[in-house]
Amino acid sequence: MKRFFNYTFALAAAGLSLLAACSDDPEVKPKPTLTFNTGTGYTFQDGRQENTARLKFGVVSTAPSGTKLKQLVIKLSTNGGVAATLKDTALNGSSLNWDYNFIVNGAVNDKLTLSFTVTADNGESDTKSITITIIAPVEALGEIAGQEINNIIGPLKGAYDLEGGVQVGATEPEGTKDLKDLTTATTSNTHKFSQSWGSGNGSQFVRVTAADYDNSLNTLQLADLWTAKASSAAATITNIVKDDVILVRSGQVSSTYPFFLIKVTDVTLTTGDNNDKIAFKYKKKP
Repeated sequence: MKRFFNYTFALAAAGLSLLAACSDDPEVKPKPTLTFNTGTGYTFQDGRQENTARLKFGVVSTAPSGTKLKQLVIKLSTNGGVAATLKDTALNGSSLNWDYNFIVNGAVNDKLTLSFTVTADNGESDTKSITITIIAPVEALGEIAGQEINNIIGPLKGAYDLEGGVQVGATEPEGTKDLKDLTTATTSNTHKFSQSWGSGNGSQFVRVTAADYDNSLNTLQLADLWTAKASSAAATITNIVKDDVILVRSGQVSSTYPFFLIKVTDVTLTTGDNNDKIAFKYKKKP
């Protein structure tokens, strides 16, 4: 009987200890929710915008049951720097549907991160962030037609300045030669014409599609096309034929917008006179 009493007492003591341990656990408090209005005219996800663009954020929040929203704080960090407070507003309600207007301000390629934090009167909070990357003003692309690059060892100019829209001769400075015919005295094919381009300034080339040419209408789309294709780019492009579409990143150090999109309109092959040439049109920033 005594042994049974001791066993029962031990179980009871263990249970009390367990209850005591559980009572020390911190209370899990419910958090408020924060989302963004996704309707027309609202910014609700990361994106790219021109400087001075006007944005509207719709902050939507609900307090946990039995609590009220206490505070909304909006902060701005530029390029990962220390965040500055843009708005600190006291709240007193179970829900929030509130618009905040913001004007983009910074330099091209700056990353502006806006963080939105709602806090309930139980001390719990929720934070969401949106990052805006500043881009250069978007402009419609212009098109230059009827251009040529000739056999460089022939009598005509065998290089081309895409920025200036002019042919460049063999003896002229290399820095403006975005396209440069690669024919040499030892080129050994039938026409002794390489049908290949390099450059004098480090330009990069990559083939794309006819649809890419047709669908690239502005500077942002052309820059995005380069971003998508850059990993396949090279310092030369070979076996150029009619209807090829070639994306070029110019190596000109003074260029403020280095992307160009070329469509080959004809390839003329001759024998014995080095008058071979490649005709093209291309798109560029105006």
